[in-house]
Amino acid sequence: MIAKWRTPEDSCIENVGSIRPCAALVKTLDILLHLPHTLAMPLLNGTQAAASVRAALAERVKTQGLHPTLCVLLVGEDPASALYVSLKERAAREIGAELRVHAVPGISTDAACELIHSWNENPAVHGILVQLPLPSSVDTDGVIAAIDPRKDVDGFHAENVGR
Repeated sequence: MIAKWRTPEDSCIENVGSIRPCAALVKTLDILLHLPHTLAMPLLNGTQAAASVRAALAERVKTQGLHPTLCVLLVGEDPASALYVSLKERAAREIGAELRVHAVPGISTDAACELIHSWNENPAVHGILVQLPLPSSVDTDGVIAAIDPRKDVDGFHAENVGR
């Protein structure tokens, strides 16, 4: 027996093999199916929402005199990764931020960590993004751990996961 759901009326699910709808469940489904159209949840237009967020950020950057800078480590020739980074470049331009891409055909774990440490120490760098996947020869966890959690754009650092 995997799960038992009990309602005051009866048991909704006795076991995985035999599911009997309970009176409360049937009543709830009936109510949901007959709701007026005006009560339905509106569709969210992701493109419009993203444009609205970018416009608000651009206004904030402009009015507060900010100059946000994001540094990106791009290793290899993966077309999907290159496309993702180019989309970030376009978004950065739209809001008035600077995006610095460090694109290399290959890199060692030590060299990647040294580069990230230099970005961590630079007060002009506000965010760091390591474009994944990294080559199998690079310790991805080690590289992510090298990022200052306050500058971790993706939120992959152990201190940021789950926040």
